[in-house]
Amino acid sequence: MIELRDYQKDIIRTALFKNTLVVLPTGLGKTLIAFHVIQRYRRALFLAPTKPLVEQHSKSFREFIGIDQVEIATGTVKNRNYENRFIFATPQTIMNDIDIISKNHFDFIVFDEAHRAVGNYDYVKIAQHFSNSRTMGLTASPGHDIDKIWQIIKNLRINMIEYRREDDPEILKHLHIRNIKTYMVRLPKDYNDILDMLNERIKIIKEELQPRLNIRINKYNVKEVGERIDQIETNDKWKLWQSYSKLLTYIHLKELIEIQSIEASIRYLEDLKDQGSKSQLEIVDELIKILKSKQNVHPKTELLLKILSDEKTKQGIVFSQYKAQIFHLSDILTKNNIEHDILIGGGISKKRQMESIQKFVDGRAKVLLSSSVGEEGLDLPAADYVVFYESIPSPIRVIQRMGRTARTRDGDVYILITKGTYDEISYRIANKRIKMMYQNLENIKSMLMRKDLNILDQLK
Repeated sequence: MIELRDYQKDIIRTALFKNTLVVLPTGLGKTLIAFHVIQRYRRALFLAPTKPLVEQHSKSFREFIGIDQVEIATGTVKNRNYENRFIFATPQTIMNDIDIISKNHFDFIVFDEAHRAVGNYDYVKIAQHFSNSRTMGLTASPGHDIDKIWQIIKNLRINMIEYRREDDPEILKHLHIRNIKTYMVRLPKDYNDILDMLNERIKIIKEELQPRLNIRINKYNVKEVGERIDQIETNDKWKLWQSYSKLLTYIHLKELIEIQSIEASIRYLEDLKDQGSKSQLEIVDELIKILKSKQNVHPKTELLLKILSDEKTKQGIVFSQYKAQIFHLSDILTKNNIEHDILIGGGISKKRQMESIQKFVDGRAKVLLSSSVGEEGLDLPAADYVVFYESIPSPIRVIQRMGRTARTRDGDVYILITKGTYDEISYRIANKRIKMMYQNLENIKSMLMRKDLNILDQLK
């Protein structure tokens, strides 16, 4: 049996007596903590968001406990048996069977990736149904938003938080070194010429919409702009919708040009030919023609090829949040004879995803080009290095991406940023939000502890 570390023992002691949210960086043994706690209960449920994670956790637990009292409950298991002592399941499967499971059936429930326990996600309904069970939430990051953290706590009936930062003394000695390397690139003239054109068109549409809708439009409130147009009942509503549709196209295209590449932008516009609105189709052909006249390699792409060349003896994951860019990068890696595969969601079968992961595990792919699907929910092996093709503002996603390396050995993280763009803003926001997350966790933990002290005072 794996020897427990001091911080794991401390967290286990808490979790044995309180419903606990465990927040630990990836690779520091959250799952092992849960295994030690659930074996103390007569009947326990371990939930994970995807079938691959459920299978991986159940396999690890069987090896940990050494006895076969484990049952898997996923959509592919036809005759599901909930009478065994330990059930490992997806939340969707439990929801499908919830009417046949007594509300008192489980004494203890573990919610892996607990940051999902908000809104209409099945974790919320499951915690409500099994309202008498003890609970434990596991996550590398609950996010920075204090209201969301409180929602998680309320929904999972949490009354204590146990978190550790990567820079905590008791954690540092167990961590492998993760070298974070940030690279700034500048856009060439061809790219800036296109951006000047797009900025001018965005400005014209804003000047048309802003006085009519009584709102100052920016990148962050475009959804609200659409909601205001939807409430209009005058004859010019359709014209406003057309302008709004073009505005969205220009804004998204601008971000692709700045942060991704001209080639990814062309792929995006080509896709609009099949699924775009009528107003979008009016501008697509012209924009494609302009972009094709400005063919130029994005400096990030050149930088990525250099990184991959320097790391050619190792295996790495390259994250990009745009499918168009992933396919573009795949073409470039193919031309440069770099063994790789693609891992994306959205219409791609789980079987195909598992094949891509297995190819990476077997070493047949040196590089895995991944969308956000590779950040959580899949049992991805540790990589020697990770590349952020773009910076992202979400602390959850930043921590998850970084957690794909330096698990069992030292690793590198490369973050590529286009200077003077949203890339740069996003990078600053992420760092600020990670600090905010830990501050919020500390404040909430203090409040939960004071609540416990108040209860003790009342008992006295």
